[in-house]
Amino acid sequence: MDNKNTKNKQKKSQEQIWKEKLQSGDIETFKEAIKEIREFGNIKILPTLIENFSQQTDITKKKELTSLLSDIKHQEAAQILFQYILDKNYSHIKKDLLSILWQSRLDYSQFVPQLIEIFINEPLDMAFEAFTVIEYIEKPIDKNIAQQNIDKLKNSLRTIDEKKKFLLVDLVNKLKKWT
Repeated sequence: MDNKNTKNKQKKSQEQIWKEKLQSGDIETFKEAIKEIREFGNIKILPTLIENFSQQTDITKKKELTSLLSDIKHQEAAQILFQYILDKNYSHIKKDLLSILWQSRLDYSQFVPQLIEIFINEPLDMAFEAFTVIEYIEKPIDKNIAQQNIDKLKNSLRTIDEKKKFLLVDLVNKLKKWT
């Protein structure tokens, strides 16, 4: 019986082993998986991490995952993370994912139009997270895209929540630097 279990374990990929550890009810096993992923993981584990994050109810585990996701420095993660932000099935963690974006300091310049849409259409807490992501963008965006988004923000001035207007002015000023 032991040989069979050993052979089955050998057939499992490292990602499968981490996934099982992440789903463990034991906090130490979970933390061990986070530590291993932080040290040896690759971008392929990201969907598993986000899926676990989306289902997580344990605050300690959620903090561990937030820290790990925020520390990812592989630029390919930006595209993957943003796909989850736009996916309605993950709207319950959208604010958390937006927070992870600005904490990660990856380049999200290609997503400025979507971030502006989030700023305009979402509640203040999510708008603030989208605003912060844009604030941290260092790479200049195309002048035409910047101008289109300035126009979009100005057009939303009449309908946007009053509490967002002070942030809107800052966003316009940020975008003007790129025109």
